[in-house]
Amino acid sequence: MKSHTLKLTFLLVLLICTPVIAQKDIEQSVTELRVSHLAEIVSELIEKIDSLELKIDSLEKEFEMMKWNQIKEGLTSEDVIRVLGPPTVIEKKEYGFKKYIYGEGYSGYVLIDKEDIVSDSSPPLYLRLEN
Repeated sequence: MKSHTLKLTFLLVLLICTPVIAQKDIEQSVTELRVSHLAEIVSELIEKIDSLELKIDSLEKEFEMMKWNQIKEGLTSEDVIRVLGPPTVIEKKEYGFKKYIYGEGYSGYVLIDKEDIVSDSSPPLYLRLEN
């Protein structure tokens, strides 16, 4: 009789706990599906962001090159600063020339003669390599 009671108790506990266990399994599966779906969405968004960043970089370079294309011989140093902004460095050269350097490394430059007129210019290397 004790064995029979023990079996009935075990079955009763199993019946009571099974729905709870099954419910937790279902909840876990649903959560895993949601996480998986969110991971896919995040992955797609990262791809879109990467694509947009490339487009922005391209547009920024295009805009920068448009500014450099405005620099022509005969402009004044004020014209240059109005278009390109203040130079990163100004080097004094021979015969009263000044070299306005823009950026670092393989920089762009504008050569200004002693009459304060542009005599030569070259955009930064990264812009020259693009075109």
